Amino acid sequence: SLDLWRCSMNDDCALILADALKDNKTLQFLSLGRNDFTVKGWKVFSALLCNKSSTIVETFTSNHTLECLGVSDELLLVDLPLGLNLSDDKRAVAMNKVVKFHQG
Repeated sequence: SLDLWRCSMNDDCALILADALKDNKTLQFLSLGRNDFTVKGWKVFSALLCNKSSTIVETFTSNHTLECLGVSDELLLVDLPLGLNLSDDKRAVAMNKVVKFHQG
């Protein structure tokens, strides 16, 4: 887990952090509450979990381990697919994301 609660981070920090975590396959809990992210900042974490405009391969290899961002109200502003990552079967998580975001 990584605790970045109340670190005065803004949208630029969100972009840097999400970019640094894009290849991380072990982090499950990331505490980001009480920072200064706007909808733009939260959306970069949504793309980290599953970029809906990406290719099927990119979706299949996106982050399937991050399960919690340590916030609640802010997540109502964006469509974060954290719930999809809750299964222990990460191959099933990957396939569910592909079906959900690339069907038809």
